[in-house]
Amino acid sequence: MEDEKKRQIITTLTAGLRDYLNEKQLAFILPYFLNYPMRLKIVHIKISYWGLCRYPRNKGDRYLITLVRTDIPGHFFLVFLHEIAHMLAHLEYGKEISSSHGKEWGTIAQNLVVKSAREGCFPDNELAVIARYVNRPVPLTNARMNEMQQKIMQLYKPETLMVSALPPDAVFTLKNGMKMKFVRKLRKYFECVEVHTGGRYRVNPDAEVVSWEKGSNKN
Repeated sequence: MEDEKKRQIITTLTAGLRDYLNEKQLAFILPYFLNYPMRLKIVHIKISYWGLCRYPRNKGDRYLITLVRTDIPGHFFLVFLHEIAHMLAHLEYGKEISSSHGKEWGTIAQNLVVKSAREGCFPDNELAVIARYVNRPVPLTNARMNEMQQKIMQLYKPETLMVSALPPDAVFTLKNGMKMKFVRKLRKYFECVEVHTGGRYRVNPDAEVVSWEKGSNKN
């Protein structure tokens, strides 16, 4: 890549990401934009995920990483690493990968978290949390990665209530204003119905709840 084009990319990304990442996190992320076919989209409303990596459909397309904005850099950064690991696993293994969150992804994700921690991307209070999840001789799992992200968030928002902590008969309101109730537990998500519209949605277990009340779980 030409030097001038690199400078333009770095300038644009630095301006766009400085509200979400600290300086060391930003420095860690930038090389992936310069050396891999990826682009980034930041959205403001979370329904079922904190991050998503879409693989290229056609030759010449780039990987699209979508992240939900948050004011906690450590949480945003870990979600970013989660999705970069999907890209790297797909690039290395392609269709041979065992599953989307299999051992290949888990090994890459763990290596990214450990490397970034060693490069000073996290403050001491976050490092203490991260160490409990990566100081094991086994790849990260999706569940452990998500739990680590949630623990980082709760360092700064201890009052935060997640969907996974609610009773089955709860009627709850998400940060985006949608009022939901549970339908059933899926493998990774909860299937929920929006009270006012009847629309059904997959809701992430770590989605943040604004308020809730006991109700009926009948549909």
